[in-house]
Amino acid sequence: MKELIQIHLKESWNPTIKVVSELSEEVVKNLESYPSNFISSKEVLTKNGNFAQKYFLSSQIQLWGYLSHCEDQDEFFEVINETEYGNDFRLLQEASADPESAILGLMEKVIESFSRRLLGQNSEFALQLEFGEKNIHHKKIDHFLFHYDSDEWFHRTKDAINFLKHYAPISYSNLAAFTKEIIPIKEEGIVSYSSQEIPGHSIINYGDRKFENLIDDLIHENGHHFLNNILNQKDLINEDDDDIFYSPWRRAFRPIRGIYHGYMTFCFGLFLFDELTENSNIEYREFFSLRFAEEFLMLKFCIPQISEGFRQKKITKDGIRIANFATDYILSLQPKFESLKNYLNIKNQKEITNLEDHLKTVSDKYEI
Repeated sequence: MKELIQIHLKESWNPTIKVVSELSEEVVKNLESYPSNFISSKEVLTKNGNFAQKYFLSSQIQLWGYLSHCEDQDEFFEVINETEYGNDFRLLQEASADPESAILGLMEKVIESFSRRLLGQNSEFALQLEFGEKNIHHKKIDHFLFHYDSDEWFHRTKDAINFLKHYAPISYSNLAAFTKEIIPIKEEGIVSYSSQEIPGHSIINYGDRKFENLIDDLIHENGHHFLNNILNQKDLINEDDDDIFYSPWRRAFRPIRGIYHGYMTFCFGLFLFDELTENSNIEYREFFSLRFAEEFLMLKFCIPQISEGFRQKKITKDGIRIANFATDYILSLQPKFESLKNYLNIKNQKEITNLEDHLKTVSDKYEI
């Protein structure tokens, strides 16, 4: 799993990006004026807990197709300096000690140029660009953009990110690479969610969630961003609506997309808890140990189903190659699970025993 994270951290600068920007109400009123192939809609959960139809400008921008052959970042720099954007890029490089910041700055210029061509010269009001300013309050935590209406939430999030940076540096690096914005909500019955159509945006519930849950939620949603980054470039699954794979997290049968996403994203949680439990004096160690044991058991339970999904050609060759990083990692943790389980308190040991019994019952019943 560490190797998979490192591979895609190196690839995260890739100049192929998907631009998805929410359209303003004023533009939505005149949708017929714009090319329909660039407009998409989606039902999203609002802050009040209701579903609303939102409209987005959506386009895959292959930053100048002739750059796609670049094999590394240095070659990207060389080629881009010869394009019409070369002067802009050189100025951005001079202004920034971080070359990747220059890339993001250049992407912002290209996105702005694209949106102006599509919606006209007065499009600033119409779009909320991924790298642009938002018309709501926000603060920066490291490079993360945090939307807020509560100083308490801001400080809790800052503390959680600093906690990850100190105790789980690989998970933090992955978070820094794929999460761009953190949007808090306060709703009962909702944990957190994100969308493939709006990359890098994590919507996190601060209602009845504790600090240790916040750490878990940030990494879980980042796992979706990580996977969606790959899905926007490769076909990992062949989707259908056959609910034939048992999800131990939902305790219900799910289609291939549900089980594949669950397998990969919860594995990032397992990796987080693996990192955190390496420190014997860490605060919340009992909670992290319990979550490690739970995720290990549920992920191990899913391994035969991932293999079956590949056998049925519901998972592609690229998909199983990615999943095998997770599988090898999960299986390597069996000794740690056996050791850690014995150090849990009596109440949590009983929870793990009950989970093992449940998974065995399901496995026997459905021959998983």
